[in-house]
Amino acid sequence: MLVGLRDPVRDTDPRAGDTRPPGPILSDLGLGPVVSVAAEGDDFVNETVVRALFEMTTDPAVIDYRQAALRDAAANADAVAELYALAGSTAEGLRRHVLGGHGWAIPERSISRSLAVLHDLTEFLRRLAEIIERRRGGFTSAAFRGFFTRCEPFLDDGYLRDTERLLDDLDFPQGLLLDCGLGPGLAGAGYRARREERHRLFERRHADHVSTFAIAPHDTAGAIFVAELRGDGLRDVAGVLIDAVDGLARFVATLRTELACYLGGIRIWRALEAAGGVVCLPRSAPPGSGVRHARGLCDPGLVLRGGGPVVGSDLEADDRPLVVITGANQGGKSTFLRALGAAQLMMQAGFPVAALDFSASAATVLRTHFPREEDTAMSRGKFDDELARMRAIVAGLRTGGLLLCNESFASTNEREGSQVAEGVVTGLLDAGVDVAYVTHMYELAHSLRRRDDAVFLRPERTDDGGRTFRLGAGTRSPPATPPTCTAGSSAPVSRSRHGTDDPECARGGDPGLPSAADAVGVPGDRRRRGGARRSARRDVDRRPRGRRTARR
Repeated sequence: MLVGLRDPVRDTDPRAGDTRPPGPILSDLGLGPVVSVAAEGDDFVNETVVRALFEMTTDPAVIDYRQAALRDAAANADAVAELYALAGSTAEGLRRHVLGGHGWAIPERSISRSLAVLHDLTEFLRRLAEIIERRRGGFTSAAFRGFFTRCEPFLDDGYLRDTERLLDDLDFPQGLLLDCGLGPGLAGAGYRARREERHRLFERRHADHVSTFAIAPHDTAGAIFVAELRGDGLRDVAGVLIDAVDGLARFVATLRTELACYLGGIRIWRALEAAGGVVCLPRSAPPGSGVRHARGLCDPGLVLRGGGPVVGSDLEADDRPLVVITGANQGGKSTFLRALGAAQLMMQAGFPVAALDFSASAATVLRTHFPREEDTAMSRGKFDDELARMRAIVAGLRTGGLLLCNESFASTNEREGSQVAEGVVTGLLDAGVDVAYVTHMYELAHSLRRRDDAVFLRPERTDDGGRTFRLGAGTRSPPATPPTCTAGSSAPVSRSRHGTDDPECARGGDPGLPSAADAVGVPGDRRRRGGARRSARRDVDRRPRGRRTARR
């Protein structure tokens, strides 16, 4: 029987293995607090939520189906919790039956075990019918209403009574009645168990014609022959009962798994609201449709860790598969990148998103390339490690995927790192993979601004130079040359190793492109003081050296 709470046409496979992609994406995106609040100490919910995050469902209709079901579940949280508790206790009871010993291969023992399990499952169906009858009025979503409708034929009181009567008959209280035919050599063949008719009048009229036999206490061969006879007759019955147990057990496990997802989603929703964060149910679009925009997008892990209000940022990247984030350190770049990746995964899993509004194309696959600690074994350098990890990541990407890069290839010099990064980004974009890239490398940012399909973000600053931790968009037209300016006074001009003048002047030339000083992440006041000191040293170095020349 289809549960259909997460997908209208197919069930979640409760026996599926870990769908988590390689690499610590959970830690890269800071999703540990999200999974923790979803689980609330329940290991099964923890495991289920992690699996749901990496399912990467790409059908917008299924994602919308899940979002509507989550809204319905949040409005009926007590009923969802009650159903989940029932499915969980039943699943644990079935697990004890399965692990309770051997004997499933012997037909008579298999029937005995199956009947014990089916009696428990019949009790589960009765309790499920009672909960649905009491709680169904509050649900309105297609997912839950469809589930209740599909359950109705199997939860009818008459159907359950007939099932219990059949289970009593399969215990063969009056003995085992077998039909058989004749095989080669007049040997018995085709033994099959028969359901004994319960007609007392018939039993009384024909009681004198019932043939019985008894096996002598020490007749081992006779006992073995009768056991084999019963086994042949009960083999088909045992197979049918095993299939019934397997089907109902799978139904219970699937119901528990799908309810665990919604229970986790409800807890995430409530925890984000309790922490003062913004919450929305996102909208999805098909892969490759070029939709990606947000208002007030926040990092959910940062919200749940607490410590004060979290500032959200806006994004307008529709039909812009490349998002480049630049600017000084401690401005919120990596936080925004984590927020973007977390929102993508949570949207496709059917969970709420920490934003005022979020819409995006479904991603076929999501990968992260974040900094790692240097290899202490010194088997290879940090840059070699970055290249190896990127090679493995690219091998797992496909059209419609999303790659999040945080300071990738910053472990080498800027020219080499920029060339490698530009080649990777260009190749992925040509292959239909979207890229969001946080970088301090000026040359990379400058070269990528020549693309028409890129949007640039940088941390905003207040008039007095303070940080808002909110990202804003820059201009789209690339400058012909790196931004420069001339100083209008005798004060020294700080020029970086990239040939860019003081960042305040550079911002006037192109507010969207980071200055070189911003690109390497040096705070503004340190840049100005450091530039003044370097200029002073250059002035000292240019002093006349006549006395030294005279000595020569």
